[in-house]
Amino acid sequence: MARKALIRKSDGLVVNVILADESYVPPDGVDVVSAESAGSPGDRWDGVKFIPPAPTPPNPDIAAFKNGTTAEKFLILGRRIGVV
Repeated sequence: MARKALIRKSDGLVVNVILADESYVPPDGVDVVSAESAGSPGDRWDGVKFIPPAPTPPNPDIAAFKNGTTAEKFLILGRRIGVV
């Protein structure tokens, strides 16, 4: 058994990583690539290497909520639920 990445042909997205032998046949629209040392769901395959997704930028509301006054926190919450 070897570690294999299942890659969606349409966009190169790694949709799963499995343990499979050489006889494994992927579903239609999916390629299989050896992933012994790299590759995780969410990565992209460029035909040569796995590329991890870009990090998600921090949400500014979270920092403001953590550090804000009570009034600022109510304002943030009010915006979130649509009353402000």
